Amino acid sequence: MKSFKLLLPVCLLMTFIFTSCGGSHKDQLFDYLAVKTKKDANKISLIDFDGKIVAEDEFDAGSTVLATNGVIYEKTKDQKVKYWTLSDKKVKPLIDKSFDDGTPFNEDFAIVRDDEGVLSLIDKKGNAVITNLSKIGDYEVLTTGIVSDGLIRFKSDEGKWGYVNTKGEVVIKPAFNNCENFVNGNARVLNDKDEFQIIDKTGNKIFKGEEDVKYYPISETKMVYDKKNGDGKHFVGLVDMKGEKVIKDGKYIDAGLLTAGLLPAQNEDKQWGVINEKGEVVGDLRFKYDDAPVIAPSGKVLVKVDKKVKLYNSKGELVIALDDYTKVVPVTKNKFVAFNNDAKFDIINDEGKTITKDSYVLTGGLTSDNMISLTFPDIYLNLLSVDSKYFNFEKIFSNTFGTITTKDIAGLNEGANIENVIQKFPYTKYTESNRASAGNNYNFELGTKSTSSNAKSDVTAGTVATPAAPTATESADKFPGVGSYYYQTVKGNNQFYFTFSFNGEVKSYETFDAMYNPIYRLNTNSHLSQVEVSFGDKSGNDVFKKKLKEKLLSAGWKTNAKDTDAKMTFTNGSNANTITLSSTNLNISFYNPSAAIVEPYYETGD
Repeated sequence: MKSFKLLLPVCLLMTFIFTSCGGSHKDQLFDYLAVKTKKDANKISLIDFDGKIVAEDEFDAGSTVLATNGVIYEKTKDQKVKYWTLSDKKVKPLIDKSFDDGTPFNEDFAIVRDDEGVLSLIDKKGNAVITNLSKIGDYEVLTTGIVSDGLIRFKSDEGKWGYVNTKGEVVIKPAFNNCENFVNGNARVLNDKDEFQIIDKTGNKIFKGEEDVKYYPISETKMVYDKKNGDGKHFVGLVDMKGEKVIKDGKYIDAGLLTAGLLPAQNEDKQWGVINEKGEVVGDLRFKYDDAPVIAPSGKVLVKVDKKVKLYNSKGELVIALDDYTKVVPVTKNKFVAFNNDAKFDIINDEGKTITKDSYVLTGGLTSDNMISLTFPDIYLNLLSVDSKYFNFEKIFSNTFGTITTKDIAGLNEGANIENVIQKFPYTKYTESNRASAGNNYNFELGTKSTSSNAKSDVTAGTVATPAAPTATESADKFPGVGSYYYQTVKGNNQFYFTFSFNGEVKSYETFDAMYNPIYRLNTNSHLSQVEVSFGDKSGNDVFKKKLKEKLLSAGWKTNAKDTDAKMTFTNGSNANTITLSSTNLNISFYNPSAAIVEPYYETGD
């Protein structure tokens, strides 16, 4: 059993998401577990936490199947999301259709995405409570979390996070660089200055973090914090919501989360033990373990010794040695999933007694390796998110392409030279995009970076590198973006990347300035032969590809390709121009039989 925070990157790679019901702290994630039975290994069944089959062979193997909040969530092999209910050991559709994506239910709601990329909030009757969650008031939404404590965190198209309620009302405006779900009325956030705070549901600050200190999630109104000492070493401690240190840093180098008044901690010798809120070692759970102990909501403690698991009570007294199992994970307040060597599992109670008649194989998206991650439902609910694919196509098309006909693109055709192209597409240097993009950037550890000029801080995800200063040659070049036979520029907020190719050289030189930098000249005799447009932030978006296909058809282009084809070829009846279209780029080739390859052209400098 590894340290909890070390498990986070593993869990971020999971293809499934899970949830629990209610708005306060939760001890249990699932209503049922998805398993394979002896009857049919190609099917998925559901069992309750007494080990009884409640739905046998109802789902195809390969699906992700999660039973939460009274609803069964399924993500099929083809990545479509369906919702089911359970009746008399059979499943029936909650909603008579599938979705492009969606979340499991939490607090009686789920967020789904339709085939057009639009998010909506649905209830357990399948009704759309919020029909367009991709556009909330003036905000275009890129990503949402789930309903937690009655609020949904969302990322706006400006890249800031805020909160909306289940009526579609923005209750906390997008102003945070990062944030998490509300639990018990509180949430950790980073404001627009990357300062760590805890806010209440009105957005008021109730806790401000120290500089150069990272804070773990709130657990039982306290937080583990991570701080460097003068030697640059990391030490952890425990702080309450008033900012008072309950356990001071300087003694432990790592910790888990406070659970039932107990805290797994690691000393400088890299040995794990269990302490209470006073910093006292609990019973026999001294610092002697290589792996982090796991503490159940009931206060029972699981430790691993020589690849075998032992169960202790909250006083640190041995309850039972679970020698038949190599891994044991809490799944409810007083029940555990216990795995043996051949990956099968039993369900045991908090006395270590097996209560299942048969052993099962875990499936439906869970394995023995990632099952340990489910010990902390509130934290992993933050990993539950859905990206919106909604966008204003006409606005993007107008700002980037402008127009497309069978003869030209944005007013440019085979008769255009380099000066015509630069006039219609002024040069913009391509940089790593700092425009907001969809995605969930929840962090287990959040903290305020030091403002000290000498402090070295970690680079955060999405940070835009400072561009290098131009060289002397670049400074002397009056025609940036122009190469020997091409010209490149970026257009539109989505950073559509244009490459214009010509039938001859378009930039050359033969003289130098006083510093021996070349003086460039443009060759206007060469003409446009091809334009390639890479879709920037919309790269890979099949909805954008489909809408662009419709635009081409309306302009007179023809194709036999299907929407599902990876690449489409378009022709037209008025000339031999061709277009190829994929979900990442469009390429138009101009046919001009009279335009021979132009030889290099040079001008004498002044």
